[in-house]
Amino acid sequence: MPAALQRTESRWRVYQLCELFLPRLLKWDDRNFMAFGVEGRYPLLDHELIELCLSFRPEALYRRGWTKWPLRIAMQGSLPTPIERRRTKVGFEVPQDRWLCGELRPLIERWLGADRPIWDLADREEVRRLACLTWRLAGRRDEPGQALLRLFLFDRWMELFAVQA
Repeated sequence: MPAALQRTESRWRVYQLCELFLPRLLKWDDRNFMAFGVEGRYPLLDHELIELCLSFRPEALYRRGWTKWPLRIAMQGSLPTPIERRRTKVGFEVPQDRWLCGELRPLIERWLGADRPIWDLADREEVRRLACLTWRLAGRRDEPGQALLRLFLFDRWMELFAVQA
């Protein structure tokens, strides 16, 4: 891979980590920890370890269907084999695009045509385009559906709590 492309890819990975993934995950974790009076620890959130991991090419993180390959290699002999070889621990994903393209679609279509509090803050035509993009992509990209669902839920929240724009 050319050096310029590697630098661009590295900047993209740092952006994803610092701007997209970590802030959202840490916020959710912090709220959950506070709700249950638990102190959270992040032993793998060390700048030296992150810098090392960012130096790996993305392909090095996976091997023959195994995720987190360098971590699995590093922990060999330190963890029991069933833990080291576990594949069942995966994140919880909300099937928002399936909902938006399926059973929620008629509700979203009515919402787009209704007089709602959100239209004082958001351009209805832009949101309509976002909905059409979500339906056209049918779950092949999460971002449009995530934005659409957030706008829809924010509007419902505004209505529920009588929030004026």
